[in-house]
Amino acid sequence: MKAKKTLLAMSALSVIGVAGLAGSGLASAEADTDSTSLITKVAQKFNLNEEEVKSIFEEDQAARKSEKQARQTERLQEAVDDGDITAEQKTKIETKLKELQTELQSERDELKKWATDNNVDAKYLTGSRGGNNDRLQKAVDDGEITAEQKELVEKKQQEIKDKQAASDAELDQWAEDNDIDKKYLKVLGKGSYGGHGSRGGFGRY
Repeated sequence: MKAKKTLLAMSALSVIGVAGLAGSGLASAEADTDSTSLITKVAQKFNLNEEEVKSIFEEDQAARKSEKQARQTERLQEAVDDGDITAEQKTKIETKLKELQTELQSERDELKKWATDNNVDAKYLTGSRGGNNDRLQKAVDDGEITAEQKELVEKKQQEIKDKQAASDAELDQWAEDNDIDKKYLKVLGKGSYGGHGSRGGFGRY
């Protein structure tokens, strides 16, 4: 019976894992919070030890990340074999992608800390600054956040937007300087390539 419960829990966590790995640093910061809550719910639902469930989730995340990196390496090698990029460019791309992943993790940590320090749910940071105004005002009206917190969120959203623009411009220049098509800089979790948008897999950023 416990094995069946564990299997069902793993299936649920697999869905959580996909959500946790997708999206920007901003979305991932929110996803981390949601994942923690879901892990607790899954453990309670199937009467399992929460630490064991968390361990399964983390193992699944690590496996998915490893698989994605392997696919990424394969596709870059295919590009070399097809003559689309040189071996030297492949090395530069891989180095840059590692830098972007490090930046992404740093962004996630910074945003999570900002949300905690200001007692604001990270979900309020998602979305465009202008399009989020109604949602934020409703949160104020419903007593979920204060007017002061709303102003702090809007200010942080603008900071994120400005940082994204600067990051994208910098990466544009890097790609041009190294004669590399920007499509090779697409990495799970980043925006138009260096920003906070909705980058996805290798051929989509």
